[in-house]
Amino acid sequence: MQMTLKADIGKALCDGGKPVDLVHLSGQTMGDRGLEAEVLRIFLSQAPVWVGALLRAGGHSARKEAAHTLKGSARAIGAFRLAELAAQAELPTFADSSALEAEFERVLAYIRTLI
Repeated sequence: MQMTLKADIGKALCDGGKPVDLVHLSGQTMGDRGLEAEVLRIFLSQAPVWVGALLRAGGHSARKEAAHTLKGSARAIGAFRLAELAAQAELPTFADSSALEAEFERVLAYIRTLI
């Protein structure tokens, strides 16, 4: 089962799929549309704080903490590409935030079309 999930995530990353996997989100919220909307609203309000902290981080430890929070939150809503980029930002060798910033904006724009 886990291999299927990884394959599905890989497909979504490669084919430019929607930035949020709504099937995953529905599973996380047990199909409760009101809860889905609430979770997405919370992400919209909190994620800019985490991304801001990640981009302003003065050292690896602070960046890793912010990136880790973003990664978990992105995975929870099904924003798997953003989660992968946040995972890369956890690494000491992370140097270029442009892809993360672009995907973050894509996720936010998509969420705004939903709620």
